[in-house]
Amino acid sequence: MTELHTRSTTRPTPHRRLALITTAAAAAALLAGCAAEPKIEGQWTAPQRPTLKLAGARVLVACEAVDPAVKRICEDQMAGAVVAQGGSAVIAPDITPPAPGQPVPDNQYLAPARQAGAIAVLATTVSAWAGASGGGGPSFSIGLGSFGFGSGRVGGGVGVAVPIGGGERRSTAYAASSRIIDARGGQVIWTARASAPPSDDIQGPLGGLATAIMNGAQEAGVF
Repeated sequence: MTELHTRSTTRPTPHRRLALITTAAAAAALLAGCAAEPKIEGQWTAPQRPTLKLAGARVLVACEAVDPAVKRICEDQMAGAVVAQGGSAVIAPDITPPAPGQPVPDNQYLAPARQAGAIAVLATTVSAWAGASGGGGPSFSIGLGSFGFGSGRVGGGVGVAVPIGGGERRSTAYAASSRIIDARGGQVIWTARASAPPSDDIQGPLGGLATAIMNGAQEAGVF
């Protein structure tokens, strides 16, 4: 007699199916977030530019941002990206701009760069757009000079990724506009803008932007 083996199947309940779908959606969102990397949106290279050899050379690193913490983190990450490409990074001294909240003119970086023996200046302006992670609530953009909130504009600085109503946090998308200046002649030889996907973290996006900027400069033949 042939013995038959039967296997019982248990169909998931509606609540179980909902839980499985939710878990799968969360995993897909996580993978998509991991796959999204900072990227260069546009760049320009001077047609006639000096040849800079980065290996073993010094580069003056400067960041400009409304938030002092963002400025410092940006400089640390940019300096790390320069070192990763074989250069030596020197953090620029604090320079008072002509007007509060305005970018520092390129020529004001030249003297500190020359004093440090740097061949170039890597200057970066960081801006951001912040919105509630759940899609609700107000949003605002952060940039030098002022930031917009709703339909108005407010001067001064603002924190990022801070708790809002109900314990919700803002998810902030960062962008970096960088330029490389020849310290000897003062010429802007390369400039680019890069953006990173929204995040509740500061270190990660700025680190990714720094890497994208330096890789872009290398691919453009600046270094």
